[in-house]
Amino acid sequence: MAQQYDTIGKNILNERINEIAQFVLNVPDVEVIADLDTEQWVQRYIDATLVTNVDLPTKANLLYGLSLFGGLVHNPDLFEQIPEELMQESSVFQHQREKLITQGAKETTLKNLLTVLNAKFDTEEVRTLVPALENIDDLQRLEQLHLAAVKAESLESFTETLFE
Repeated sequence: MAQQYDTIGKNILNERINEIAQFVLNVPDVEVIADLDTEQWVQRYIDATLVTNVDLPTKANLLYGLSLFGGLVHNPDLFEQIPEELMQESSVFQHQREKLITQGAKETTLKNLLTVLNAKFDTEEVRTLVPALENIDDLQRLEQLHLAAVKAESLESFTETLFE
């Protein structure tokens, strides 16, 4: 999957690089852009974005996009010069962060739920429930099931709660 995104990102950048550079860097002459090495181009892009008369979230999205897509075709260390505080203002960055936090909470809750079930009941029987539990994508539901597992008198009563 990452390879696919890598290829897509490279194709987009290669097809539109001159238009992007002319727009962002405000350089009408493509020859001037062609003379820049990658590090100079990135620095010029960052500088131009920082002084552009757009709101902070737009600047943040532009720089986050540069870092994200640029990192597909160039050494990601090249983009370390972008101020992290600014990139954190990006709506894309914030959305990704929230998704990762939620995913981590789901994984932790599932792990804790399975720990409770395995401590209270026969491990082999608990294993039969793992696929159903892993298919639950709702964090609140997993939290409810975790509490139900703590309170359950038997695996059968927990299973009834699971499949309600």
